Parts: sequence; C-alpha cells; structure tokens
Amino acid sequence: MTSPSASGTCVGLADQGWAGRVRSAVNTHASGAVLSRAKTASGPYRVEAGTAVTALNAFVPPSVRVPA
Repeated sequence: MTSPSASGTCVGLADQGWAGRVRSAVNTHASGAVLSRAKTASGPYRVEAGTAVTALNAFVPPSVRVPA
C-alpha cells in the first residue's frame, strides 16, 4: 500500500456526520484516497481513483485522507 500525498487533506468523518456509519467507500476522484484509523495516520485501506471498497467489515474508519 502506498502512502497518500503529503498535500492531501485529512477529513474527520465524525465532523461530517458519519461517525461509526462507514461500511463501504467509493472514490470518484482522479487520485487515490486513504481511509485511516486515526485522524493523522494513513491506512489501512487505500481506495484508488475510480474504485470502491464494498465491505470494510469490522474496520470503521474515523477519517479519510483525500488528495489536494
């Protein structure tokens, strides 16, 4: 798994009303995004551009890092 760009932005999902509710992810951006365990940490799920993660199972990310 590659790391996200340093120029990305980390978005707290609770701040957006998604705390504990994320079960899948779709990335419609032209660059990859990373679902994170902590607001400043990367991984463990990288969602490549134009792809989806349909089942995160027990992993409930509190944040996502998106490209700038």
